[in-house]
Amino acid sequence: MYNLGDEFLEFHNEKVKLSHSEKQKLRNFKKLNLDRLEAGLNEINEEKNKSYKIVKSYEQGSVAMNTVTQNDNNEYDIDIAVIFEKDNIPSIPLDARKLVADALKRKCTNFAEEPTARTNAVTVWYKDGYHVDFAVYRQYEDYWENTIREHGGVSWIERDPTAITEWFNNAVKDKSPKVEFGATVEAGQMKRIVRLLKMFCKSRLSWSLPGGLIISVLVEECYKSDYHRDDVAFYDTIKAIYNRLQWSLDVYNPIHTNLLLNDKDEHTNKIKRLKEKLEDKLECLDVLFEYDCTEKKAKKAWKKFFKHDYWTYEEAIEKSSNNARRDFAYGTYYLDVDVAVYFQKNGRVPIWGLDYKRNYIMKKKWVRFVAEHNIPYPYSIKWEVYNTGDEAEEKNDMYHVTEGTNLTQWESTAYRGSHELICSVLKDGIVVARKVCEISIA
Repeated sequence: MYNLGDEFLEFHNEKVKLSHSEKQKLRNFKKLNLDRLEAGLNEINEEKNKSYKIVKSYEQGSVAMNTVTQNDNNEYDIDIAVIFEKDNIPSIPLDARKLVADALKRKCTNFAEEPTARTNAVTVWYKDGYHVDFAVYRQYEDYWENTIREHGGVSWIERDPTAITEWFNNAVKDKSPKVEFGATVEAGQMKRIVRLLKMFCKSRLSWSLPGGLIISVLVEECYKSDYHRDDVAFYDTIKAIYNRLQWSLDVYNPIHTNLLLNDKDEHTNKIKRLKEKLEDKLECLDVLFEYDCTEKKAKKAWKKFFKHDYWTYEEAIEKSSNNARRDFAYGTYYLDVDVAVYFQKNGRVPIWGLDYKRNYIMKKKWVRFVAEHNIPYPYSIKWEVYNTGDEAEEKNDMYHVTEGTNLTQWESTAYRGSHELICSVLKDGIVVARKVCEISIA
């Protein structure tokens, strides 16, 4: 295999691994929102003569496991477990999450969306893409004075909020090559492989692939270490993951090994798509094993795989030749479309400060398009939507059209990817003006 081991490590360190300052920023968000939660609980205690108190909190997820990757649209999530005493929190899990949401609402202002009590956590959304998830736990001592902790989802389920992180860190330590046994690669290779595969999964906006925990479990299960090169370890591991997914798409929780992580069709479909993407992109890497492979060919192959400019080697940037959907207006006709993003359809107040031309729009929001033109009646307006990506394809919603005289059109941000809404004004059946709006959803 053509040796780009040094470049692979540089790519990881400079373009994949999150910088120390960015990680500190995430942890600052954690501390800030924990402080807000505690202040909100204190306010509730004073109003209702209660004594709600967080007895312990833990980082969870990719921040705790240190597998967060650089992401241009700031789609970072910070997972925090907050633990209460069993006798000092509502006994119904939903009520416990509503309590946390209420406390946060009192102290969280100017956010993209107010704190939301979801099925497994309470979420605080930032308009620039960050979000903080508070998982609610309760604890008590059993007959033998063992501390039992339970997570508040649909019901209270016994769970250790630190178990996944400990499992992962131990696996990285045990399985990664060690200097004392002759390794020349940096310590913690398995963790780098996880980050690199996560980077691949996020490399195309239109892709909808598994999240970090499933990726981490698959890497741990299929990891093929290499004592001298990360590029070899990465290739061998993703090839092993592809072969493993050929015989089963099921991925199990590493702590509760009888529980499926893909217990919903949505998650299974993401794993299936990962298998398909790996099959497609592994073919791009075949050139690495040819006897006459050159540095240029090798970098071109890795660029096709990661779709990242780091691997550019005197390669021309592809340009779109699609002129069929360009803006135009005949004569003195004028057409423009005002675009605003809302939390809900027919909302009254748009999300403040969100520029759809420069920023990604979060899923599960609504976009309002309003046509402004000077074309005299009679006329008709055609609203056409061209969707892209795995999720739109899965729902068979790649294109839909609405035609009439309405100047306003609402569309939901249901699918990841880059999409187009085209507003056309027709007079006597002929398009006399057109405006194309490009929307990116993450």
